[in-house]
Amino acid sequence: MRNLVPLGSRRWRLPMAQDPDAAPGGLETVVGSCYDAQTRVVYVVTSACNLYGIHIGKDSGGGDASRPFLRMSLLVGGGGDGALADEEPALPARSVVVGVEYIAELRGVCIAAASGELILVAPDPDDDHATTTARGAATVGEAGAKIPAGAVGPECIPECVGAVPSGIRAMRWNPDGEILLVATGDGQLVCMNKDFFVLAEAPLGASGERVGTAAASLSWRGDGAYAASLTLEVGDAEPRLRVWSREDLEPHSEGEVSPASPLESGVAYVSSSSPDEAGGGVESPSISAAESSAPPLAWQPRGALVAAASARGGVMFFERNGLRRGGFDLPRDGAGDRVRALAWSSDSSALCVTTAGDSAHGVQVWTRGNMRWYLKREMRYPRVSSGGFQRAPLVRWDEDDADVLRVFTADGTVEEHAFGWDVCVSAAATAAVVDGCRALITPLARTPIPPPMCAATAIFSAPVSELAWVPGGGIEGEEEEAGETLLALLADGTLEIVSSTRGTEWEETCEELARELASAKGGDGDDGDDEFCLTARPVRIVEDDTVASFSDASFSDWGGGRTILRRLRHLACPSPRVAVMTADCPRDGSAALLVVDMRRDEIATCGADRDEGWSGAMTRACVLPGEATRVTPLEGGSPATALVQVRGQSTPMMWTEGDGGGCFPARLPEVALRESCAVARAFTTADSRALLVGLDAGGTLRCGSRAVALGVRSFAVHRCAGDGTVAAGSDAPDVSYAVSLSRRSVPRVTYVTLADELRVAEVADLLGLGDSSGPGAGTADAEAPINRDELASAAGGKRGGGNSRSVERGGVYMDQLHVSMRAAMRPADWARAADFRTRRVEEGSRIVAAPPGSVNVVLQMPRGNLETVHPRSLALPAVTAALAAGRFTAAATLAARHRVDLNLLVDYAWPSFLSRASEFVESVNDPDVVMELIEVLDPADTTAPGGVYAHLRGPDVDAGPQPATGEKLVGKVAGTCSAIRAAVEARSSNARSSNDAACDGSAVDRLLDDRWELVVLSAHARTEPPDLGAALARVGRRRELELAAVSGGGGMEVLDSKKVLDSATALKHLIALVGGEALYEAALGTYDLSLAYLVGTHSAMDPGEFVADLKRLQDIESEPLRRADVDARLGRWPSCVENLLRGGDVAGACEVAERRRLFPHALAALSESLAAEGSASSKECAIEVRREVTRAYAAFLSRERRHEDAAVALLSVGEGRAALDEYREAVAWRPALALAARLGLSQNERTSIAEEICEALELTDPSSAAIVAAQHLGDVDRAVGSLTRAREWRESARVAYLHNRADLVETVVAPCAAEAAQGVLSEATELPSRLDKYLTRLRDLRTRREAMRRAIDAGAEAWRGDRPGGGDDDDAASEAPSLASGVSGMSAYTDRTAGARTATSHARSGVPSTQGGRKPTRKQRRGKKAGAGLRAGGPTEERDLAAHLASGAVAGSLGAPRALEEIGELTELLVSLGHAEDAAALQRAVSDAVAALESAREEARLRGEALNREEAAAAAADAEEVVVDATKVSVGAHAASKEVQTAAAQWKWAALRGSNAR
Repeated sequence: MRNLVPLGSRRWRLPMAQDPDAAPGGLETVVGSCYDAQTRVVYVVTSACNLYGIHIGKDSGGGDASRPFLRMSLLVGGGGDGALADEEPALPARSVVVGVEYIAELRGVCIAAASGELILVAPDPDDDHATTTARGAATVGEAGAKIPAGAVGPECIPECVGAVPSGIRAMRWNPDGEILLVATGDGQLVCMNKDFFVLAEAPLGASGERVGTAAASLSWRGDGAYAASLTLEVGDAEPRLRVWSREDLEPHSEGEVSPASPLESGVAYVSSSSPDEAGGGVESPSISAAESSAPPLAWQPRGALVAAASARGGVMFFERNGLRRGGFDLPRDGAGDRVRALAWSSDSSALCVTTAGDSAHGVQVWTRGNMRWYLKREMRYPRVSSGGFQRAPLVRWDEDDADVLRVFTADGTVEEHAFGWDVCVSAAATAAVVDGCRALITPLARTPIPPPMCAATAIFSAPVSELAWVPGGGIEGEEEEAGETLLALLADGTLEIVSSTRGTEWEETCEELARELASAKGGDGDDGDDEFCLTARPVRIVEDDTVASFSDASFSDWGGGRTILRRLRHLACPSPRVAVMTADCPRDGSAALLVVDMRRDEIATCGADRDEGWSGAMTRACVLPGEATRVTPLEGGSPATALVQVRGQSTPMMWTEGDGGGCFPARLPEVALRESCAVARAFTTADSRALLVGLDAGGTLRCGSRAVALGVRSFAVHRCAGDGTVAAGSDAPDVSYAVSLSRRSVPRVTYVTLADELRVAEVADLLGLGDSSGPGAGTADAEAPINRDELASAAGGKRGGGNSRSVERGGVYMDQLHVSMRAAMRPADWARAADFRTRRVEEGSRIVAAPPGSVNVVLQMPRGNLETVHPRSLALPAVTAALAAGRFTAAATLAARHRVDLNLLVDYAWPSFLSRASEFVESVNDPDVVMELIEVLDPADTTAPGGVYAHLRGPDVDAGPQPATGEKLVGKVAGTCSAIRAAVEARSSNARSSNDAACDGSAVDRLLDDRWELVVLSAHARTEPPDLGAALARVGRRRELELAAVSGGGGMEVLDSKKVLDSATALKHLIALVGGEALYEAALGTYDLSLAYLVGTHSAMDPGEFVADLKRLQDIESEPLRRADVDARLGRWPSCVENLLRGGDVAGACEVAERRRLFPHALAALSESLAAEGSASSKECAIEVRREVTRAYAAFLSRERRHEDAAVALLSVGEGRAALDEYREAVAWRPALALAARLGLSQNERTSIAEEICEALELTDPSSAAIVAAQHLGDVDRAVGSLTRAREWRESARVAYLHNRADLVETVVAPCAAEAAQGVLSEATELPSRLDKYLTRLRDLRTRREAMRRAIDAGAEAWRGDRPGGGDDDDAASEAPSLASGVSGMSAYTDRTAGARTATSHARSGVPSTQGGRKPTRKQRRGKKAGAGLRAGGPTEERDLAAHLASGAVAGSLGAPRALEEIGELTELLVSLGHAEDAAALQRAVSDAVAALESAREEARLRGEALNREEAAAAAADAEEVVVDATKVSVGAHAASKEVQTAAAQWKWAALRGSNAR
């Protein structure tokens, strides 16, 4: 589908000398050429046996003023005048040159003459001094031209390195430059090495005899293993093709040539003698006036085909084994009908054919695709005569760049043409492919017809060089029904035009014209000719005075001169009435931009003559600063604009219509391409910004000066409609054409990478503004009527919208099979986790077009076939844009067709869907599509951060009124189902009034008679939680109405079953959605056994199971007990308890309530039942039942060790003694003693109860035990002892003195205080040493870690080889500890790592909880043990130790919450008892311990923060996210809380600080 486009043309002119053998005034002509790629020098040999050399590098000038640096005669000794002129000439007499090649290994030019001389022009490899002396210090050659370094200069002497007496007919060097193959005049094939020693000989004749050769051609295979010869022997009429092996010149095969298709023989030599019959020798032939040309032959570099010219005007191909492999014929309207030369490009993709005709020579470029050869370009050259012989141009492809072709004309012109490949696609995605004199036209927006087939064929009068689509619907852009128009620049320099009748209907245009032609011939006009081709009409070019005044005279001579016609290169149409072309300026090698104003003189809107009457006035000629490489029209630009890329300039030239007619450099950075791009597209964005996107030779996709992507193979511009329409359905071509004409479309770029990935770049990506995947860039569907069957099939599964049989059979399309199939085909984007902008394509595929307004991209595979893909990067924005525009039909169709998760329809701009549910239902108007949306609803938000469609950000919208359940707003699934259900019921206003009367206020809503009832059932079944009961109620009510209608008892009228939905269909639908088992259980939940039986019979359940189950339930006489049985089966335990209580089974209700912890629910239900009872007896019975349930509840609480709750329950029913026992079990001394008094128990009983409670409290709560002993037992000794055990020093002294028991202070309080003070003093004295040990370990770990890090860095540097050796880091390495050495400090954690608890840490544990607890599991106990303490030698030891110190846990009991307060009371007691010095000593020890603790915690905190910073820096360097452990953050907060506790306790030490501080 691609065409060959020009990327520039350079031209050099060699000054030809007079030819003494030619007619008077005749000039010599070029007969041979070669090219030196290293020095970029072209060498040519003329008919006068002169050798020219000209430099064609980038820095060399071009045009007619070019000067060669070398001019050497082969007929003069030494090559010309000078010190070496007396040397013997290499060529004794003038002869025809049959071969010229540059040999890199010899650094010279090898020339073969027909007279038999082999001439080498190269520096003498054995005499460098002589060569240098001959050249001297000269840096310029002929006419002052600079000699390139390494080129063959004038000082080189032509040397005859060999001579063949019988003459030479052909010469060809092997591709590696090691072997020379020569075809002699006596029919011998001679193989030589590069020293010109003969290696092998073989006869060219088929019989093995030496027969004279009239003409010959040689060609090597690309690898040099085989050579082909095409020779015309003397006496033969047809040439013979043979293949030879390289090593020994053994014949390998002979070409298969039939007499019906002979090969081209060229112009043979004319011999003046005949073979010597006696000796069998062959005399050297003489050359007559009719000089020769060899038969064309070329072997494909990759070795697959051997090309040879056919005598009937074409090219034939052969395999290496000689078998024919097809071919092609030259076009009849081409430059010539005889092939004169063949040349393959270096990548074997193109074949250049030189043709000869009566008026001109042609250079054609052919390519192959889809098993067919296409003529992609023809360049014409005037005929040049030399001695009566017409010499065709010589052609050579560049060996390095396969897209560069050099043409050497006979008059001395050297042209270098650079080509590229690009598609010619209109704005409406219609592709035009050049094929000689034809253009193959295919509207890809309609159907991708695979090449070489096409929708229409346009015939032109000459081979097509350039094609350009006229924008805006044709020249007459104001006609809305105008068709597309194609303008062509032909090889002869003329313009021709062809158009379609309407839009992209090219095939219809051919059919209409065929019918008109058939009618004109007398036929009925019904049978059109499928092969009818459109004939293009010429555009007459009129000269303008502005162009006539142009400085170059060739541009003004359009009509008479033909030079400028041959130099036209590019064609583009920036507007419907303007065409621009470029032409080469022969004077200086630059180019000019020609502007042609198109107009129509004759109007014929229909028929074969509708394209007649076009003319163009060339009104402007703009000089460009250099060689034009590409002309790109600005699509959608106003005014009309064309951008011209100029070689060597990063900023293109811009021509704008009405801007004075000039061409100026573009000043916009968005159009300044840094590299020359063969493929370029210019377009405007929605905000009228002009962009130029191009693909350079290196595969870089550029937008202006910015590189958008690397490694790109091809790209295309896709446009979506600004009003939200998209090409879908039968009217897709019309929508695409309308979008192509719109100026409000939104562009984006689709491209395929070398990694075979299809990607999409939005405008923001092109401009480097970040991610732009929002909804504004998407497209939407058209509002044109869409076929219901098409919509239904797109939704998945077989729908029954238009199939009455399916409806009659009960909706089999919604059965379990189809539901499962659709579920399996739904997208799994979340599981693939793929980039939505990337789509894998076939290897080597290229983008041909992206039809505007659609979500399609047309690709061409390497085999040549076309494929249409629908990338998600186009489909997803189209869905969101359709939703934003309210085109729900389009959104649903696109989402279903391209397997987009239908949740996107609801999630986009949530919760706007809830308020637009009615609009959605009305727009879609298909219950099957709505049902499928309900089927796939998922609570997760697909557009939320982390969702599969998170990039499709919806706008922030006002939620508006939302459906509610009770007083709570519902979630996504429930809200969507409720909104759709309400919308469906609202639209079904034609429901029968009999249904309204039959509903009688029940929960069953109005029934619907069509398939929308299934939507309501689906909404009930898919809501959260599923409301299957409501759905089954609707089915049951429908069943009742059907039975009533059948029995004649009223209800629903008897209607046609084909139009009314029956209950069986509705039931099957529910079974397909939720399954038979689930629906059967839901039917049981309605307590309707008949409905459950109906579900069981329609599902796949075993009748032996559900029938027996229903029979058992039916046998239960009590309705409440039957319902309780059903509730127990379904796990509805609250309802089960209620029904058991209603059925009188209190014991069963209490059993279920205890097992399911439903006693509160049972009591609440009994309270409601008691309030509803009217009679006194019923209330009494209900009260008794409530007491029984309450006693059972209290027993359950007691077993759960919730004795206080059990006591309250018993009190509520008047069970005081039982409640007292529960209080005693709970050791709740206050309510127990109060209840004992309230019950009127005796003093002894209350004392016994107090004694029991006091004994229990002494073990758990000594403070409370002291209160009971002092207040209820009167035992002061016991109370004071309990207070001292609780470390309540002040309270113990107060109670002792309150009861006049001062002796207890001396005998009980003082000894306990002394013991406590000794323990605190011991721990405070030990704490500093323990802290010092920990800090020493922490510092040692830091030192070791730093040493290890230095050693690792040193090893890494030595490994990388940054510096030799590494001995400087031996000390650091020795400092790095091993893992074993790290364990040596394990003793640091063997002594009270977790801290010891003080005797007072559990003294005030409080009243035991009445909430029963469970023992910790083994996993929990194991986890607690595993987390305790520190691990020496572990990888996190330093961090763990720092956190341990910073938390203060190492302080043991000194770090307890009330430790400092208790120590303060203790010192106060010691002072009051006269032990001030002991109190001061205790104070100093505790102060020192606290100070040491605070210092250690501060150091540990700083160490932890340093470790955090180091880890954060390392993570940032590795670009990894660091998750900070909770212990790292909590260190500072925990330390702060410790400081607050310390500050709050310091008031108790104020007196001692002032008097006893040392």
